[in-house]
Amino acid sequence: MSGIVGLFSSQGQAPHRQLWPALVNHLRHRGPHEGAWWADGPFFLGHRRQLAAGSQRGQQPMATADGRLVLVCDGAIYNHIELKRELERDGFRFHTDSDAEVLLHGYLAWGEGLARRLDGMFAFALVDRQSQELLLVRDRFGQKPLLFWRGGSYFAFASELRPLTALPDMPRQLDVEGLGGFLTLNYVPGNRTLLEGVERLGPGQWLKVGASIEQGTYYQPPLEVRPQVDGKTSLEEFTEMFDRAVGGTLQGEAPPGILLSGGVDSALVAESGARQGRLNQAFFLDFEEPGFSRKRGVKEVCRHLGLKLETLTMTPQMLEYFPALVEFADEPLADPSALAFYMLSKLAADTHKVVLSGEGADELFAGSPRYWATLLHKRVVARLPARLRRQAADWANGYRVKSGKVNWAFRLARFLRAAPLESGLAHYTWRGSWLPAQAATMVAGKACQPVGEALVVKTLDLDPNHLSLLDLQKADLSDFLPNDVLARSDHLGLAAGVEARRPFLHHELASWALALPESAKIHWGGKGKTLLRTRAQAIFGKSVASGSRLGLGFPVHAWLLTPEAEPIRDALSPSDLNKVGVLDIDKIQSALNETLAGERAYGPELWGLAVLSTWYARRVAQAPAPPRVDDLSERVIPLA
Repeated sequence: MSGIVGLFSSQGQAPHRQLWPALVNHLRHRGPHEGAWWADGPFFLGHRRQLAAGSQRGQQPMATADGRLVLVCDGAIYNHIELKRELERDGFRFHTDSDAEVLLHGYLAWGEGLARRLDGMFAFALVDRQSQELLLVRDRFGQKPLLFWRGGSYFAFASELRPLTALPDMPRQLDVEGLGGFLTLNYVPGNRTLLEGVERLGPGQWLKVGASIEQGTYYQPPLEVRPQVDGKTSLEEFTEMFDRAVGGTLQGEAPPGILLSGGVDSALVAESGARQGRLNQAFFLDFEEPGFSRKRGVKEVCRHLGLKLETLTMTPQMLEYFPALVEFADEPLADPSALAFYMLSKLAADTHKVVLSGEGADELFAGSPRYWATLLHKRVVARLPARLRRQAADWANGYRVKSGKVNWAFRLARFLRAAPLESGLAHYTWRGSWLPAQAATMVAGKACQPVGEALVVKTLDLDPNHLSLLDLQKADLSDFLPNDVLARSDHLGLAAGVEARRPFLHHELASWALALPESAKIHWGGKGKTLLRTRAQAIFGKSVASGSRLGLGFPVHAWLLTPEAEPIRDALSPSDLNKVGVLDIDKIQSALNETLAGERAYGPELWGLAVLSTWYARRVAQAPAPPRVDDLSERVIPLA
């Protein structure tokens, strides 16, 4: 658990010296035990971390013995032991067991080719005092966040927005084009943020800052699919690669826990970890509402593996955490599953600092219904006359879905309302809230056009005439996965006190999975993740393998009507919404009134607007309050 921040000036000394300690400690929740910073001429680097057993010698910022390279890193390098042995054979001497030292020596040995050798989740910044350059690198799938802002005369980066918004010359203006994506998808798509000028370093990317700024990509998902696979051979290959991937995430003094969702993904992670002797505790979040619980399947998995199970039941009382949820998510994230993940992480944090999850499997093995929905749209709906498609959408938009539950009526209406859209654009709307045209009506004045067009640019690389399953998976891997799923689990997990590790995102396993043919991933009219379900059935039986996918979403519509939802309804008041400056207050109040009257089920849409209103007040309307800085020191840890 770590957080990093830094500055680089192209015109002399790094700016805002009096703020350096505060910039570091705005990330204290990412690393509560220790913080330090280092500066030299145009460079400033800061680091916070949580201490783990045996990590006392891995303090950062860390430097090479000659002081040429200085590093701060967030994350974990799972193959650092293998890389260390390789470097030792080449003559490098090590003085710690830290993976940070492996990065320093690895850069001296392999230069920018270092990133391609790494297996893990990471975001790091490396200063080369010899070339007077700053290098930023982010892991292949964006498991660790890294944001940057180009000021007038300097460059700033951080793990989160909060330190960047503390800079006095940061404009803190809303990015209206990003707003369109947020209202439609529940997260800000692409590499922009909702703060104008602040960008994300994309998954698998590097950025070098010196006399000029260069940016590049060191990893992209594979482009081709194997035409045929033998079922038995594929299962054997998967099991071998998956065990190796899980084994890498089991490293550490104490065994990790496992977050069980009730699906086959986390069940397979649990089985591999338990079989390797490093997993004995599971955590599960249950719901009282009918149709939301998957406890029966989870109990079967734990009984089969001999795992201890700790369960927390979600109730509307947990809506009291809504303000904290928005604060710790850092960027606006309206995915309702964020609350459930935060509560599950708090449960696990009482006894564990590291947990494993099944995140990434849906995108790699086509587990979500949205994949076959998009292919059905392309192969059938898109070929219908435009008049019929418009009529279907008109019916869907007029159909008054009154239940917040994702049942057949909800799914049908969601599918048909996208009938007039191109298939690539429709794919982005299955799990979102407002359609692009609807989102445009939620804003006023000149903001309508960029909001309505925000998602069109996301589909330029998705050719509607040659749209394949692999195209859809790659689109989700580069956007939905890092900007929604992984952002949720990183920010909210660390805020709760645990770090999530995701074995499915081992890059070799991921490349292998993406290259599988469509038949090994989805069955038409059935469920996805065909290969994973086959493996799960061999281990647990049919009941676990055939379980429906529910995720961590809670009954947001029903809960919005409860007395406990007052913080959310307050955030939807005209006075709070009006502060955002671009919203159509009358349209939003109409949607709220229809929902409260039981006429429509706009729960997820209103949840997103409440997130936006609360986030704006905390990140845009004012700079963050200065943190205490009495636990910081200025230092760099040189290697002897």
